[in-house]
Amino acid sequence: MAKRMRRMTAREVAGILAEHGFVCVSQRGSHRKWRNEAQRLQVIVPDPEEARRALDEAVRLFLSMAAERGALKEVLAGVVSTAFDE
Repeated sequence: MAKRMRRMTAREVAGILAEHGFVCVSQRGSHRKWRNEAQRLQVIVPDPEEARRALDEAVRLFLSMAAERGALKEVLAGVVSTAFDE
């Protein structure tokens, strides 16, 4: 049976791709598109750290908006009751 490759971070994968002539041509959300024109190859690499940062920022924004409107208690009560309903 073949050995499994170890899990790599997005940063490690980006370094390996760059060493082999790939260039990051675009990014949408937490996914980066890498392309090697010479070999006519394209790879899309997700970055979970970027996704986590975006989610954290969205939660912070949501909570600050709710606090400004004075609805934070109602929002949190709804979240908690929904979580226990399932």
